[in-house]
Amino acid sequence: MKKILVFLLMTLYCLSSHAQFKLSGKIWNYDPNKALEINIPLVFGFYKENSQRITVASDGTFEVALPITARKSATLNYSSVFQTLLLSPGKDLILNLTDTTIVFTDGSALTENKIIQQIKHDEVPFIFTENFKKVIILLLCKIYWLFV
Repeated sequence: MKKILVFLLMTLYCLSSHAQFKLSGKIWNYDPNKALEINIPLVFGFYKENSQRITVASDGTFEVALPITARKSATLNYSSVFQTLLLSPGKDLILNLTDTTIVFTDGSALTENKIIQQIKHDEVPFIFTENFKKVIILLLCKIYWLFV
């Protein structure tokens, strides 16, 4: 009975040790006054309460193991630059950051995160931009002048 119990505990421990996502990288020209944070929501949305500060070494390098058990969406934030990440258990991602860019360089989660970055998931939709409002106003003016 004791052997079975020890075996079950060891199996449970081994399974839980893979339930993490490893995020690492380097911040070029690192400013210690700026925080590197990751926001992992419970379900969806960006709430400050869900943000975790990532410890960064004085040379700008960082490494963190995020305990996750299922695929999750997260938002990385440094110097008011936001990037959505897809976190998967047992995978890792290596990136380089500056004050204006976040570049994915390597890792087993590289492909899916590059796709998310390429589709510009975080951009404001066109209908909420000033250009769209100007186009609508011009169209309404033209329609008005057609009927007057």
